[in-house]
Amino acid sequence: MATCQTFPPAPMLSSGDNVLDISELVVYNESERKCMMVIGFTGTRDGMTDAQWDKVAELLDGVREDDVVEHGGCDGADLQFDTICQLHLYEQPHTIIRPGPYTGLSDELCLRMGTEVKGRMPYLKRNQAIVDDADRMIACPSSAEEQFRGSGTWATIRYARKTKTSLTIVWPDGSTTSTD
Repeated sequence: MATCQTFPPAPMLSSGDNVLDISELVVYNESERKCMMVIGFTGTRDGMTDAQWDKVAELLDGVREDDVVEHGGCDGADLQFDTICQLHLYEQPHTIIRPGPYTGLSDELCLRMGTEVKGRMPYLKRNQAIVDDADRMIACPSSAEEQFRGSGTWATIRYARKTKTSLTIVWPDGSTTSTD
C-alpha cells in the first residue's frame, strides 16, 4: 500500500491554471481513505520492445484515477509510456514530466504531455528525483545485462534498489522481476 507523502518543493513550468503543484499536498481518495500512488517510469531512448509495451500496459491496469505517473519526457520509452497511459487508462492520471537538460522535446510539448512539468535537471539528478517521488518504479532496460556506463535506465534501477523503492523491471522479452 502506498504511503502518504509530502513532495519537496521543485521548480516547475506552467501554462496556465491547469498545473497542479503537489509540492505541499497530501492527497487522499476520500471514498477509500487511501493515499494516491506515484508511479515512476524509466526506459531507454531506443524505446520499448512490443513485449515490454504489452507488459507495461498490463501493469498499469491497477492505476486509479487519483494516482500520479511520472517520467522524464525523453524520446523513446518515456514517450511510449506516456502513450500507454493515454491509450490504456480509463482516465488520464495526473502526469509529472521531469525533463533533462536536452530531451529533444520543447517545454511546450512537455506541457502537452504532462499535467505538470518540473524544471529541467541534469539526467542523473532528474532520474533520482523521479525515484525519490515514486512509491513504485517501472523500468524497461534495453537488455538483460546490467550496464555500468552510459545507461541512465540502469543507473536509475540501481538507485531504486539502493533506496528500497518498489521496483518492477520489465525485460525486453516481457518477463518481469519485482521487488517490494
